[in-house]
Amino acid sequence: GIQSLSESLLEARRHEFSQKQIHNATILVLDSRSAEVRAAVGNFDFWDRAHGGQIAGFWVERSPGSTLKPVLYAMGLDKRLFLPSTLVPDVPVNFRGFSPRNFDQKFNGLIAMEDALAHSLNIPFVNLLNKVGVEELLTTLRRMGVRSPKELQGYYGLSAIIGGIEITAEEIAGVYATLARGGEYLPVRWLSSREGTPLMKPVAIFDSGATWLTSQTLVIRDRPDFPNRRNVSNETGGVRWKTGTSFGQRDAWAVGYGKAHTAVVWFGNFDNSSSSALVGSETAAPLLFDLLEALDGRDGTAATGKIPPNIGHLQVCAFSGMPAGEACEQKRTVLAFNDRLPVGSCPYHVHVDVDIRTQKALTPMCRLGRKYETRSFLRLPTDVRRWLADTAQNLPESPKLADFCTRRGGNEKAKIKSPEEGQVVLLMSGIDPSQQKIALEAELPPESEQVSWFVNGKFLGSTTAHERLWWVPELGDHEVAASDENGMVSRRKFKVRAP
Repeated sequence: GIQSLSESLLEARRHEFSQKQIHNATILVLDSRSAEVRAAVGNFDFWDRAHGGQIAGFWVERSPGSTLKPVLYAMGLDKRLFLPSTLVPDVPVNFRGFSPRNFDQKFNGLIAMEDALAHSLNIPFVNLLNKVGVEELLTTLRRMGVRSPKELQGYYGLSAIIGGIEITAEEIAGVYATLARGGEYLPVRWLSSREGTPLMKPVAIFDSGATWLTSQTLVIRDRPDFPNRRNVSNETGGVRWKTGTSFGQRDAWAVGYGKAHTAVVWFGNFDNSSSSALVGSETAAPLLFDLLEALDGRDGTAATGKIPPNIGHLQVCAFSGMPAGEACEQKRTVLAFNDRLPVGSCPYHVHVDVDIRTQKALTPMCRLGRKYETRSFLRLPTDVRRWLADTAQNLPESPKLADFCTRRGGNEKAKIKSPEEGQVVLLMSGIDPSQQKIALEAELPPESEQVSWFVNGKFLGSTTAHERLWWVPELGDHEVAASDENGMVSRRKFKVRAP
């Protein structure tokens, strides 16, 4: 019955998709508990010789788009790098020439990690992969039966999390079935075991709490072709799901699980031709919902089981979503880990002693004899402040230090973010260097407000914490230095080369 349903759902869309130059598709359905295959449809039409109808699509290696983000999300939770509510930067970044962009080409400044996953933002997950490590992600995938990626150290980069890797539908199904089982892996089974044969012992991949929180995040969005359904009915979200769209719109994926089944839906072309209609949320997701809701219903309360014992209620900062610090005046309660919390509390709220008469900030060394009060202020990361300034948005500002105060010394240096250490900049021929300026950017320690820039010992100018300085490149080897107000200096070496 599940096989017939899957074939019928594809057949009903075949003509429509053919008109959109989409000629290949696949569906794979697993029993989530046992990992046994319940349905496998390799293509629209087995007899379609013109479009490789006899190729089994569930075994073809394709770019997964964003479908691996829940794996990295669960890994980050497992390592207690964040909570679902934690705010993370979503601003322009550059990793040695790799500048990822979100699918809609927009930025959000700061966004909760659970929203970054629900809306499939790229930059927060590239940043997260940079922390976790590409090889560790690949190792975790291999533990869940993923064998398609090449086993060459350093072969894949940070783009792996946004589709820069190849994987099969069968492998993706095995990964999501692991999430559906609470973080325990079983290999995909194509042939039924003899009656009474016990299942292989599951392998624990993720902490049960991390898996549960990941599943809760995957249900935040309702089906895309009926996005406000919960507002007009009593139905809860029955499908934990994620979509993926590969670069150049060559693959459209939707993967998810309900109470009892895990399913993968893929559309594309085996000749790698693209189509503007190949968007996971628009093309593949509606079919995934039709399939899983027919099999498991729309009540998803049992899809992820009971709340694990290491998940409880936690008070966090209402702004940052992180464990509240002393300066966090407003708090809210979220479901989070109760055994081991992420290191550190909210970094965005700070206490500042403010002179009541001048409304200027005071340090402990200069507040003697003055009337002051301690207030809470929001201090955003430098890269977020820079993006806000670039987009003409208001910056939350804490008061300036009083003129008669000397800034306290510290051991923390400014961190040069651009250019990167050892970066090689290639100038484009035929274009004047003045049109190829290099951005000088730094992350300043909390007590600093200004940075002075030097290239090869020559002073170029000073900028505030959220500004960047532009340098006209010259061929050769260079050293850039950034000096803050305390005289702490950071240095980077880089090269400028002709093509």
